[in-house]
Amino acid sequence: MALTTDDIYYYAAGFTDFENAVSVANQFGVLESHVLQSFTLAYALVKSGSAMVIAVGEPAANALAYNPCGWAHYGSPGFTWQDTQLANLPGAGVFMNADGVTGLDSENLAKNCTIFALNDSAPVPREIV
Repeated sequence: MALTTDDIYYYAAGFTDFENAVSVANQFGVLESHVLQSFTLAYALVKSGSAMVIAVGEPAANALAYNPCGWAHYGSPGFTWQDTQLANLPGAGVFMNADGVTGLDSENLAKNCTIFALNDSAPVPREIV
């Protein structure tokens, strides 16, 4: 069963990735308040498994996967990423990886994750060629 826009959040740790995440959210009707720059909020959502968190860009994916800042109360290593597209919540401790080679790649991966989550099918390939 496909998710709704209420189930989807984007976490972006860099300015360009944040702008790209806002663009994707706007394109698919996801509230801009679901575009996070706060590691604490993204961490809480991933930990609970109550939402699909799409990490947009390398800094966000690295933060959730490896906790490179070493914040003791968050633990290390961090969470597991999911590269296979899902149309259901990934579960506690799992986030969607939209870390591309470039900012545009990351944006496209976030779009693909969103399309699949909302429609339970992918009209575009997951891999960037």
